Amino acid sequence: MNVMSMERWNVEGKIALDRRFCVSTWQMEEGRSTSEDYPHSAEDFLIPARLNHILAIQTEQLLGAEPLIVGTMFAKRYSVLVMGLLYAASVYDILLPAAPQDAHFRMTHEAEMVYRLSPAEVMNALPLEDKGARASELFAYASRLLAEHIAPVFIAVANSTGAPPAGMWSLLSINIQNLYLSLLLEEGPADARLREGLLRADLQTLLSPELARGHGAKAGPLAIRGKLFSHPAYTGHDFYVRKHCCLAYRLADEHGYCTTCPKATIAQRIDKLNKEATH
Repeated sequence: MNVMSMERWNVEGKIALDRRFCVSTWQMEEGRSTSEDYPHSAEDFLIPARLNHILAIQTEQLLGAEPLIVGTMFAKRYSVLVMGLLYAASVYDILLPAAPQDAHFRMTHEAEMVYRLSPAEVMNALPLEDKGARASELFAYASRLLAEHIAPVFIAVANSTGAPPAGMWSLLSINIQNLYLSLLLEEGPADARLREGLLRADLQTLLSPELARGHGAKAGPLAIRGKLFSHPAYTGHDFYVRKHCCLAYRLADEHGYCTTCPKATIAQRIDKLNKEATH
């Protein structure tokens, strides 16, 4: 595995990562967290009393939603952390700290969370030229992330709220696929031809039915395909429609169906897309 010293990382990539990825895009920061700014870590989800406290706050933020909705919405909210980590890997070739003890967060509003990662003395970097080595190292990184971090958290939340784990993994997978699709349809931050190939290969690795096998979790948790949406009345980028609903339409604030919701009709989807485009 390639390694990058923090000094070199600070010079070559940290400013771009902080501005484009960590802060503005994924609401993540890399650095030492304080108990006041980021009072929780992912490990808290594995401690029943702390988990119940977090879910109680999110329930209140979701206007007293029933546990099933809170749990399902959690998977959608927490997918932001995973997408951020994978964005760093595929766009900046950096494998950020991803263990539960490294992910700190604070809750903001509507059950959303802002994340901060523990600092690392050495940054692991994905190879650019050796495609086989890159696939192998991303496979190992993603397998550990999903099996040792995401799976235990999802299981704990599912057991507490009644949210179906299959639906939680489906929400995560389609969000990741839409992330990569948006990157492929937009101009990337590096050489377009080189980066497109890397993005496609990285996504193929993540959707492998063998991912996370042997790590104590179900193999291939992201190997879920959504339906691609494209319509003459919609001029934006194509995207995948989810197989499972996040249940946001059942919130008391009359949220309605999401643009990627499988329950939305074509007319409802296009209407919401057009309204979002004007805001």
